[in-house]
Parts: sequence; structure tokens; C-alpha cells
Amino acid sequence: MINRYNIFVYSLLTFSVCLTIYLCLLTVRNKLDEINLHLIVEFLLNNILIVAIFSIFIFIINALYGSIKSTINNELNSYLGTFRLRRFAHFETEKLGFDLSNGTITPQKTIINKANRSLLTLTLTYDKNEVLLRWKLPANHESQKKLKELFPSIKTELQTIDPSLSFTDITNKKGRWYHAKGYYL
Repeated sequence: MINRYNIFVYSLLTFSVCLTIYLCLLTVRNKLDEINLHLIVEFLLNNILIVAIFSIFIFIINALYGSIKSTINNELNSYLGTFRLRRFAHFETEKLGFDLSNGTITPQKTIINKANRSLLTLTLTYDKNEVLLRWKLPANHESQKKLKELFPSIKTELQTIDPSLSFTDITNKKGRWYHAKGYYL
């Protein structure tokens, strides 16, 4: 299953970064031409424009596929619900850096980092009659244990995202994949 939420976010982010760089290069183009860097500037402008067009093309294909698969309202609810759940389940940490005493990353930070990385697989998908939560937990036992402690509060958060839904418990589907279904009352 393709995680369309990640495609949506990354293509939009790539387009906005490329557009920003393109506009910045356009504003300083005259100054750079005075230094005889016009060939480099033209090369960068053309390539950044190609990447921006490609990323918006991927964004449009993703949106068209989503609109064919389900209604626009369900797609927006899926994106917003996924965004809210990922923000809710994210573990706050200090900057992941080296411990000055021995030059290693502490195990607790590594566990939290792996747990936060698994949030990229968390999706909430609205269909006509139900809502499906899918999440692939990390292979690390300690990270899985930390995330499984969140399951009751995630179920509560699902109820607050859409009170018209009744969700099942989050259960193991296959391997490290966990899921829950929500039905309209």
C-alpha cells in the first residue's frame, strides 16, 4: 500500500522549496551576471524549474488518484486525520546529539528516534462506510513497547478527531502492522 499522505507532503514541500529557491535566484540574477556566473545561474534556474514541475506533476497525479478512489471530502479528512495523529503520537526529545562524556548517542534517544520514525507509516484512511488506521511499528522491541503504551490514548484521540465514529482496539494484523477500524454510528 502506497502511503499517499507522505507523497502529498513531500511533493508539496519539494515544490515550495524549489519555487522559493527559483524566486531567490531570479532576484539576485543581475548581481550574479555581473560576476560572470550567468551560465551557472541559467543551469540552476532550468534544473530547479524542472524539479518543481515534476513535483507538482506528482502532486496532481496523487490528487487525481485520490479523487478517483474516494471523494475529495474523504481525502481531506484522511490527510487532516493523519496529520493530527502523527502530531499527537510524536515523542518530544532534545536534539539528537552526542553525549559529551563518551561520544555516543544514548539508548533512550535511539528508542524514541525509531518510534518517531515509525510515525511515517501511520495513516488514517476514510472510506465510504469506515475509517482504517494502519501503522507499522519498528522492529526494535523497546520502541514497540513504548508505542504500544500509546494505543489507548491514540484510540481516545481518534474519538476526538471524529466523534461520529466508533473505533475498535488497535490490534496486530500481520507482523509489525497494526490496525483499527472505525465505523459510523
